[in-house]
Amino acid sequence: MMRFQTMIVSFLRSRHGWLKAGIAAAVLVILIGGALFLRPVKDQEPVAPKGGIISPVFNLPSQTEGILNATMLGMIYYNGKVYTQTYTEIPPEQAINLRGKKLGTAKGNLNGWKQQGKKDTNLASTVDKADVYAVKGYNKNFRIMTYSEEHSYVQTAFYECTGGLPLSEGRDFFKPFKMAGNVVSAQYQSYSEWRTGIDQLHPVPDLELINTLVDQLYDARLSVHEGMDGQLGDYDNDERYRRITIHLKDGTEVTLIIIKGGYIDYGFARMYFQIDNEFATQLWDALSPI
Repeated sequence: MMRFQTMIVSFLRSRHGWLKAGIAAAVLVILIGGALFLRPVKDQEPVAPKGGIISPVFNLPSQTEGILNATMLGMIYYNGKVYTQTYTEIPPEQAINLRGKKLGTAKGNLNGWKQQGKKDTNLASTVDKADVYAVKGYNKNFRIMTYSEEHSYVQTAFYECTGGLPLSEGRDFFKPFKMAGNVVSAQYQSYSEWRTGIDQLHPVPDLELINTLVDQLYDARLSVHEGMDGQLGDYDNDERYRRITIHLKDGTEVTLIIIKGGYIDYGFARMYFQIDNEFATQLWDALSPI
């Protein structure tokens, strides 16, 4: 539960926290009595490849009204899939360059999500009445975006569908991000710098190291959070946690959580990506000291 609370803090600390802060309609019930609605979809359950896994799925609850103990998470239901807000962002001034075809409008509540057809444009969501678009250069089955502009002030955010994927290795998950060959720069910060909202970012001058990290992500071994947290122990501290943001050519910024010992976490995917031990040590040394 503590790991999920940390994920929510990350959501609130993101550039686009406006999407949920102060918007009562943006409350998504995903915790009931402390239980996370995170389970495979029964009627279309994918088959894991040999030696691989199925990425965890956010399955919306049947009852979406009148439930207490709610936790907020940015989410849009589109084309029969759940898209959650991610650890990938884009500067508002560059978002227009990636805004594609309009797909619909997020209506600001989850009522009637089960009856929503794949061609419906009034989309169940926890996002308050934002227009939803495809993202140029990215498959809409993977990533969509919200975009609005008022008095030259742009509000935008990405949403990704990363659940229910049959995965053999990291490349099956990260290939749609298009990081390989597109790295421009990278920055990192410690746990306390992020947690306390200090806008202190440290540059990573060695881009070869970052490109190698992308290669390592493609070859990474996979495991789901459940059952692994006890093995990894507490890493919500400066001694075991680094937060690295990789800037790509198209303006997207992919943020990863680096855990000392060779594990990497991304957004709300609820998976760990394990990289080579020798490279993990090299990477950690490059991100230390703070």
